[in-house]
Amino acid sequence: STPKPSSAASDVYKRQALTLSYGLKNFFLDFGFGPTVNVIDWKSNYSESLRGSNEKGESNILENWSDQSSGEDVVLGAFLQVSAGLNINNNWSLKAFTRKDWAKDFENEVGASRINFDLGGMSAGMSATFSF
Repeated sequence: STPKPSSAASDVYKRQALTLSYGLKNFFLDFGFGPTVNVIDWKSNYSESLRGSNEKGESNILENWSDQSSGEDVVLGAFLQVSAGLNINNNWSLKAFTRKDWAKDFENEVGASRINFDLGGMSAGMSATFSF
C-alpha cells in the first residue's frame, strides 16, 4: 500500500500499512496496521478578567490578561483497521470497516492555561464501490 494523506480539521494523517486479506467466494476480510504521522497546525487564545465590586454591588474590571500561541507539531502513532466486504457482482462491492488509532496526547501552554488534544480514537464507515 502507498501512503495516502487524508485530513480532518487541521490534522493530517499519513500511513504506510501492512494489510492481510482473506477471501471466500464473494466475501473478503482485511486486517491492516501501521504507523501514523499526525501533523497538527494549532492556534489557541487565552483571556482572563479579574472583577471586583464596590459597596453598592457594582462590578468593575480590575485587570485583564490575554495571550495567544500557535504552531505546527508532529506526533507519531499507530492504527489497526478491520474491514469486511462483499462483491455483489463484477462491478459492485460493499465494504464496512472499523479503525482504532493510538497516539500520544498533544499538550501545550497558552498564558495561564493548558491545552490538550487527544489524537487517539475509533472510527467506522461503509463504502459502495463501482468498478469498470
